[in-house]
Amino acid sequence: MSAKFIPFAFDREEAKARFLSFAKMKKFAPNEFCSDEIAEKIKGAYVPFSLISAEVRGELGALAKKTKHWKADGKKYTEISDYRVLRQGNVRFSDIFVCACAEREELCAILPYDIEKRTELDPVTLENFSLEEYPPNKENVLGETDKRIENHAAALLRESAVGYSSLEREKIQID
Repeated sequence: MSAKFIPFAFDREEAKARFLSFAKMKKFAPNEFCSDEIAEKIKGAYVPFSLISAEVRGELGALAKKTKHWKADGKKYTEISDYRVLRQGNVRFSDIFVCACAEREELCAILPYDIEKRTELDPVTLENFSLEEYPPNKENVLGETDKRIENHAAALLRESAVGYSSLEREKIQID
């Protein structure tokens, strides 16, 4: 995995200025909240994320029903047709964002980043910031990614079985 990162949108001084401007607009904020001492405590956070690509093969087997209702000669009729549905296919996933932070799951809510702005990791860029580090958790990344890929592939297979009133006794396998 290459070490790339998405740089901050602005430097520390601009971050402090924006914070103070924001804080001063808040009428009920305590005066000390709008101070330089508080603004000095601003920290940048680089949260570890992984971009993962994968290709999976999936199969869906199900019993499907088509139900047709009509009236004739004052009577109501219902016709139910049963079908065996088989679907299979390959699905390619590219650049799936996965939060790799074990300690602070709430940080995963800040996605998505602008992936086009990623660049090689340059420690000089980070020197002017007080940073918190969050160690990556590979097990979390792989487990979460597998679940997301399997769920999405299964949903795509189900969506391909169109024109039926219902699908029952589904058997889905994703490899």
